[in-house]
Amino acid sequence: DNSSADGTVAAVRKSHPEIHLICNARNLGYSAGNNVGGRFLLSQGCDALLFVNPDVYLLPETVPRMWAALTATPDAGCAGGVADNGEGGIWPGSFRNKPDFVDMLVLNGFSRYLPVTRNLLKDLVKRLEKRYLVTVDPRLAVQPVYAVSGACILFRAESFRAIGGFDEASFLFMEEFIVSERLRRVGQRVIGVPNAMYRHEMSSTVRRYPLLVDYHMMRSGRHLIKEYFQWPAWRLGVFTGVRCLELAAHAMFRAMSSIAEKFPRPASRAS
Repeated sequence: DNSSADGTVAAVRKSHPEIHLICNARNLGYSAGNNVGGRFLLSQGCDALLFVNPDVYLLPETVPRMWAALTATPDAGCAGGVADNGEGGIWPGSFRNKPDFVDMLVLNGFSRYLPVTRNLLKDLVKRLEKRYLVTVDPRLAVQPVYAVSGACILFRAESFRAIGGFDEASFLFMEEFIVSERLRRVGQRVIGVPNAMYRHEMSSTVRRYPLLVDYHMMRSGRHLIKEYFQWPAWRLGVFTGVRCLELAAHAMFRAMSSIAEKFPRPASRAS
């Protein structure tokens, strides 16, 4: 438990006393929090480690299919399934190609959602997504991909140990790309499993703290670019500048929206 305050710990201890529950004193974030559990599992001599977000619902066949695909692919270090979009379809971000500089600026930024810039970027976003997002092929048992969603990811134990677990310099976001880069450094890769479906609902934390989400997206993006992609310094500078402008614009937009809600304009009188 990553320092939750909603009664989760008490509920788990009451309903499942057989579970070994680790309680962190504070919220360590995705990477460091998962590493706490990962180190414990490795110490128990496990064969595989499954990391599942709290807003993910697994189907009975999800994990067996991911494990079967992983064991059938000797050079694969981890596998990811396919997220249901909540409407019976497939969430397009389940499988991804490696993002280039423009992808990092546009697809992982907030400008595409701001009312002022949304329409301007609409066509560009569609073109970029055609290359960046991998179309899930249900005919394949194993699909080669650069990265899978970090919401539900299965590692071989030896692979997780070889890459040193998740990079704790990233508190939240970009972990799927960092994992892919770390696996490649030890001669392994990521695979997608098209027939391993799961349901993923957006975390309430993401909706509740959008500005904090923007900050961590920027921070983790900088770390990914600098330490793993190792792009030129000017690209890191441009990325940081654009993200800071977006963060300021987002804060201003939310402040103006809050003011508009508190002080609505009076209805105009009919002449």
